[in-house]
Amino acid sequence: MKLKVFIVILFLLPVYVFAQHTSNVAGIVADSAGIPLEHASISILQLKDSTVAHRALSDATGFYAFTSVMPGNYRIQFSYEGYQNTTRLFSLTDSTENFIIDTIKMYTTASELNEVVVVSTAKPITIRGDTTEFNVSQIGVKPNATAEDVLKKLAGIEVEKDGSIKAQGERVRRVYVDGKRFFGDDPKMATQNLPSDVIEKVQIIDASSDQAEFSGFDDGNRVRTINIVTKQEVKNGGYFGKGTAAIGTRGLHALGGNIYRFRGDEQISVLGQWNNNNQQMFSLPSDMGGGRRGFQGNNNTGQTRAIAGGMNYRNTFGKTQLYGNYFYNNTDLDIQQDRLRQNLLQGDTVQNNFSDSYSNRKRENHNFNFNIETQFDSLNSLIVRPRFSYQQAENTSISSSEIWRAVLADSTGISRSNRTNTSNNDGIDGGLELTYRHRFAKAGRTLSLNTHVSAGRNQGYGESLNNVFTYSNNRNRTTNQHYTSGSENNAINATLSYTDAIAKNHQLELNFNYSYSTNNSERITYNFDSTTMDYTDVDSTLTNKYENTYASQRATLNYRYFRGKINLTAGSGVQFGQRESNNISKDLHLKQDYINLFPTANLSYRISTTKNLRLSYSGRTSQPSISQLQPVLDNSDQLYIIDGNPDLRQSFNNNFNIRYTSFDREKSINMFILLSGSVTSNAIVNSVTQLSNGGQYVQPVNMNGVYTLNGFFNYGFPVKKPKSNVNLSTELSNGRTVSLVDGRKNFTTTTTIGQRVRWNTNLKETFDINFATKPMYNFAKYTVNKKLDGNYYSQSISLDATWYTKSGWITSVDFDYTFFRGLSEGFNTSIPLLQASVAKQLFKNKAGELRLTVFDVLNQNKSIINTRTDNYIQQTRSNVLQRYAMLSFTYNVRNFAGRSSGSEQRQRGEFRNRGPRGGGRG
Repeated sequence: MKLKVFIVILFLLPVYVFAQHTSNVAGIVADSAGIPLEHASISILQLKDSTVAHRALSDATGFYAFTSVMPGNYRIQFSYEGYQNTTRLFSLTDSTENFIIDTIKMYTTASELNEVVVVSTAKPITIRGDTTEFNVSQIGVKPNATAEDVLKKLAGIEVEKDGSIKAQGERVRRVYVDGKRFFGDDPKMATQNLPSDVIEKVQIIDASSDQAEFSGFDDGNRVRTINIVTKQEVKNGGYFGKGTAAIGTRGLHALGGNIYRFRGDEQISVLGQWNNNNQQMFSLPSDMGGGRRGFQGNNNTGQTRAIAGGMNYRNTFGKTQLYGNYFYNNTDLDIQQDRLRQNLLQGDTVQNNFSDSYSNRKRENHNFNFNIETQFDSLNSLIVRPRFSYQQAENTSISSSEIWRAVLADSTGISRSNRTNTSNNDGIDGGLELTYRHRFAKAGRTLSLNTHVSAGRNQGYGESLNNVFTYSNNRNRTTNQHYTSGSENNAINATLSYTDAIAKNHQLELNFNYSYSTNNSERITYNFDSTTMDYTDVDSTLTNKYENTYASQRATLNYRYFRGKINLTAGSGVQFGQRESNNISKDLHLKQDYINLFPTANLSYRISTTKNLRLSYSGRTSQPSISQLQPVLDNSDQLYIIDGNPDLRQSFNNNFNIRYTSFDREKSINMFILLSGSVTSNAIVNSVTQLSNGGQYVQPVNMNGVYTLNGFFNYGFPVKKPKSNVNLSTELSNGRTVSLVDGRKNFTTTTTIGQRVRWNTNLKETFDINFATKPMYNFAKYTVNKKLDGNYYSQSISLDATWYTKSGWITSVDFDYTFFRGLSEGFNTSIPLLQASVAKQLFKNKAGELRLTVFDVLNQNKSIINTRTDNYIQQTRSNVLQRYAMLSFTYNVRNFAGRSSGSEQRQRGEFRNRGPRGGGRG
């Protein structure tokens, strides 16, 4: 009997076991800024005895999942090096099928709570996969410094005088604040406005598209990005900011300010400025309409009157994050320039064109960007990104030029000209991006859909008066014309992506992309009629209406392998494209069909916790713009006539990138290496034909033989006395472009070698010194005309020093010395630029500051730009603001967690109770 019972139980046991209900547990883990943490260790422990029931690692998107978890009470634990361990309690019942844990945010071990002082040994640099993170608490900066001053002290980061940034050899195109966009994609809005004392960390990341970030498959759409992480006490609640008013000699003035309020998930930022001294807190937007003659000049040349203001808002409502901004700017630039251009001709002949000009350029811009991110649960999310911009532009230019041709020692005058141009344009551009993302309970299985629609319109008019006198026939030709122009563009792009795990650590992605765009452009040119004294005579050779449509379908299969230190993605897509062009004015129709492969390969190898290697390759097509396609002459400059080419074909770019990062914890030595390059087939280049009056006729064509190679190496180490850092950065570049010069193929090869040496102090009191020097060697060779082969050398030396006392006196000196050798006569010059200031901090809390500043003390400021292209060499000299003085008053506001602006703890614009004191190493 007992044997029978035992046999029955033995047969029923599997039935009971298999009948037991199990659940799936999933979620996302990220840092305090919302950046996903890859390879975080997650453990599920039995609550009763802390027995480990399950273990897992998060993937590149911070996602983790457990299957077959039995009903019961559990504690889930999250661990990541350099971060505080985090735990949550949860329970599963027989009715629980999928249990989703809200996003877990982990905080660094250096984080503090309110007034508690935490003595930390936080590392100055942390390498986490492809992310390099700097601990700003170990960086010493001068009083009232900005985020830009912090960046200048970080290894591998270079900040140019115009505010543009390079990080580890690549241009930074976005700056996030706490993981989200700040005033759109303009880096200067964050770097030149955020104060340094609210920053806890700075991260260098390669921001991926929303779909790639979700699926873990790299789609090649990476953007070099800096993420500024604010201190926890700032996020806990309070406000900060500053206001400045200044008046100077020569009628100069400046008024500006910013105020920030952070409270939990809510962030409100308001910025504004009004000045006429070339100090702009924003980047100039490009002109709308895709014209052939680009905007020239920057905020370091000429004199700009600027008015700007905007607001950035961010908050979380339940499971929905809202963040966006509105920004307005109005600029009025006066600029005078003289320019020497040496045009490439065949043989030993060089054609010189010397011109001087005056221009006035007015711009008014409205920009609106918004983001709505809803995380319904850990499996479903929706991102909505609307944007809108409106721009008005008004240009006036007056110029004269002289052209002569030099053959060996002989020179012959060709022509002289005078030109007056005016133009007015306004444009509207808008778009809407929608991304829906669904993650299945099965690890590795996802479905996402991204749709992007955009529309734009641009219209304008202008007048051109040209007078050209040709010496060879003593002929004077005058053209007086008026034109109207208009363009419209509409596009839709949709990508559907499905990923699935085919085995442990192996995953496949199948995606389909559809793209459709239409571009219409019309230009009507009228000649001046002396009889009617009006522009009534339509010039048919300069009038055209053109339509262009492009549609493509692409199917892609990608494979991903990820295990431990390795994350590999490889795949390829097949794209079928079709372009239809319709020249309505001439009743001509052109249809082109394309079939292309889209290969992609990415390898990330985490050698150790302090070393990472990344290799990537991608192949992509590039379509010609409608201004390049439309066959209509632009003769607003009679000596530089531009035409379109409807027979242009798409180009194909092969791009590769190798990046190595390393940090020695014991010695605090950092090293970054970058190698990148591209090879372009069917590149769109210029065909240049010389005209009898010395002018040029330029038309785009397709040619092969274009490539670029770039290298960057940075080595940084600390110095004990005084506490400081030294960074050595080497830049190498080599490239070849191709063009047609009077029908003959010309290859232009350029090589640049640069070495930057930078020394920054990291002291927390008394003084702050930063020194840098950068010699640059430039070489150029032309196959059509060896006479233009040339080398030139430039070097910049900069020193800024600030000395401050406990009584509140601050003395600053900023010296920049730049010189050129090897340029044309009159352009080899030296520019010593000295700026000095003395300031006194006021009031008991030192929140006020009265400062006297003298800019360009030596009255030697100049602007010289050297340009080498595939068919000319050019040196440009522009007017600049020279010596002037300004008296300014600034009031700083800080109020956090009960502290007011009167807190004596803010001696140097930083919180006294923050992090480790003493010199840091970056």
